[in-house]
Amino acid sequence: MKFKILVITLFIGFLFSCSGGKKFDRPALVALMEQYLDALAKHDPSSVLLAYNVKLIENTEVIPIGKGLWETATGGPTQFKIFVADPVEGQVGFMGL
Repeated sequence: MKFKILVITLFIGFLFSCSGGKKFDRPALVALMEQYLDALAKHDPSSVLLAYNVKLIENTEVIPIGKGLWETATGGPTQFKIFVADPVEGQVGFMGL
């Protein structure tokens, strides 16, 4: 049996300038990550709010948004989902299968 583990970390600090300095609580950070994962599975980066200066890094290389995993994802996460949200720093991480 073959498993793929997906680990994504979003740094939400860049969104603060777009949201008028609004702080995100844990449920809001998790919802943002779920929105990101949904967009990833649909291969549609335009459906998630990203800052103009966001960088996507895969395998230690900076690649354009919409390339890499955005092109090859075959679906969203299964039942195994771990969200790690840090409202103080405005960050959320995800690990899943």
